[in-house]
Amino acid sequence: MIKTHLPSDGFLERVINFNFERFYTKKNRIVCHVLMWLFFTVLIQAGYFFGYKFTFVTAFFFSIRLTICNSIIFYLLFYIIIPLTLNKNKIILFILLIPVCFQVWLTVNHYYFIALYQNYKGLENNILYGLLLENNKRTFFEIVSPKNVISHAIDVIIAISPFLFIKITFDMSRIYATSIITNRENQKLQYQNIVMEKKFLQTQLNPHFLFNTLNNLYGLSIKKDDLAPELILKLSEIMRYTLYDINVEEIPVQKEIEFIENYFQMEKMRYPAEYDINLIIDDDDDYLKISPLLFFTFIENAFKYGLKSENPYLKIYIEIKEKKVYFAVENDTPIDPNKKESQYGGIGIDNAKKRLCLLYPDKHELNIQGKGDTFIVELKLDLSHE
Repeated sequence: MIKTHLPSDGFLERVINFNFERFYTKKNRIVCHVLMWLFFTVLIQAGYFFGYKFTFVTAFFFSIRLTICNSIIFYLLFYIIIPLTLNKNKIILFILLIPVCFQVWLTVNHYYFIALYQNYKGLENNILYGLLLENNKRTFFEIVSPKNVISHAIDVIIAISPFLFIKITFDMSRIYATSIITNRENQKLQYQNIVMEKKFLQTQLNPHFLFNTLNNLYGLSIKKDDLAPELILKLSEIMRYTLYDINVEEIPVQKEIEFIENYFQMEKMRYPAEYDINLIIDDDDDYLKISPLLFFTFIENAFKYGLKSENPYLKIYIEIKEKKVYFAVENDTPIDPNKKESQYGGIGIDNAKKRLCLLYPDKHELNIQGKGDTFIVELKLDLSHE
């Protein structure tokens, strides 16, 4: 009955089923981080060596430079700035700190070049000597100036983007998998709650209903009324229905209708014949199925709280056509104008609403309202299967 629109196969399902929490240990994270930086260092080294035709030593020093700069920004961003800003909804502070990250990257890069220029001998004939010489002439304040940050922003973003992509992809996959698993667990709990509520509805028939029915049976037996056998038969059918027939997700609509008719007739016997108590059923679909006991709470409440005014009446109308169900119950209940509609019926009504939301999401319309001395419940259901 509960329809989920969650991935069930393919790559996404493998992501969901991956045990991130078991994998996401401190030791595994350290190993993965070391391997990530090592892999990118080798990749950059290969790019400098084969693509730009640098010597092996020059390519090594420049690839180490990118690894150091990027790793500092990576850990600064994901382990200090984001936890202290985005996780605490300080978006403006996060935005203001982004230029600081660029300044840090450029600063580390600047002093690395200075150290390389001062300690790496034989650079005069190197293709990058001019770059190192120019960097050595610049001051710290020139490096961190807004003009320099803006002019090198794209270069910094391109340099750190692979590492940001990996981190963001992994975290999003972990969060996605966790949310889907949590959603599935919640749906399991919701379904279990539905089953428990249905069992609760079954037990609800026992207390006052059985007591009143047995009293009626006793009275009819004393008078030797011919209705006694019929009443016993209806009671037997109701008990069989609630104990055995509804232990499934869906039942034929006809069985639910028969249960309502039996329950209605037995409750009606408790009241004088002049009371205006009517049940009208218009059903033209013998093959339709429905979740059991959807209407029971509303009908029971109508008998329980209605029929107490000077002009008692209770009307129940059920129409089933073209896989659409219209249910309405109207009874005489003095309505307190200061009381909210949601307060009428108590836990039973709340449970019925939850069942409808879980069993028929976006396929039902429930309207409960009090008008003067009249209480009305209207329920529309779409039982078509898409």
